Order: sequence, then C-alpha cells, then structure tokens
Amino acid sequence: MMGIILSDMVPEKRAEIMARAAEYAHNREVGGIHYASDVEMGKISGSVIAAVLLNRDDFKAEYDVAKAELRSDLGM
Repeated sequence: MMGIILSDMVPEKRAEIMARAAEYAHNREVGGIHYASDVEMGKISGSVIAAVLLNRDDFKAEYDVAKAELRSDLGM
C-alpha cells in the first residue's frame, strides 16, 4: 500500500519506489516472517486499500498536503 501511495505522490520515482517495496516484501519472506502466499496477499490487499484510500475525500485532503510537502522536500 505504501509503495502505491508514495508512487502516486512521486510518479517520477515509481520504478525505484516499487522496487524497494518488492525488496522489502522479499526480505520478510527470506527472514521467515511471511510465506510467499502472505506476500502475494499483501500485494493484493495493499492495492485494494490504496485504491479505496485514494478515493476518500477525507484521505485526499491529508494526502494533498503530504504530497506537496514530500515533493518540496525532494526539490520537485
């Protein structure tokens, strides 16, 4: 979910953000924290949750502020 939300905030860095999210998920599998099926379900549920959040007016208000701050901090 966070990879999707952050990628939406900084689409110029989408590939790097999603690669890091995938690496994080893989490390949790390698570390014995999750099974491969857990990671796959996390991808699916994270996608659904991100889609729901991005369509909520209360989330959008906070999101827009956070997006502007993040982009400013990154010099974008």
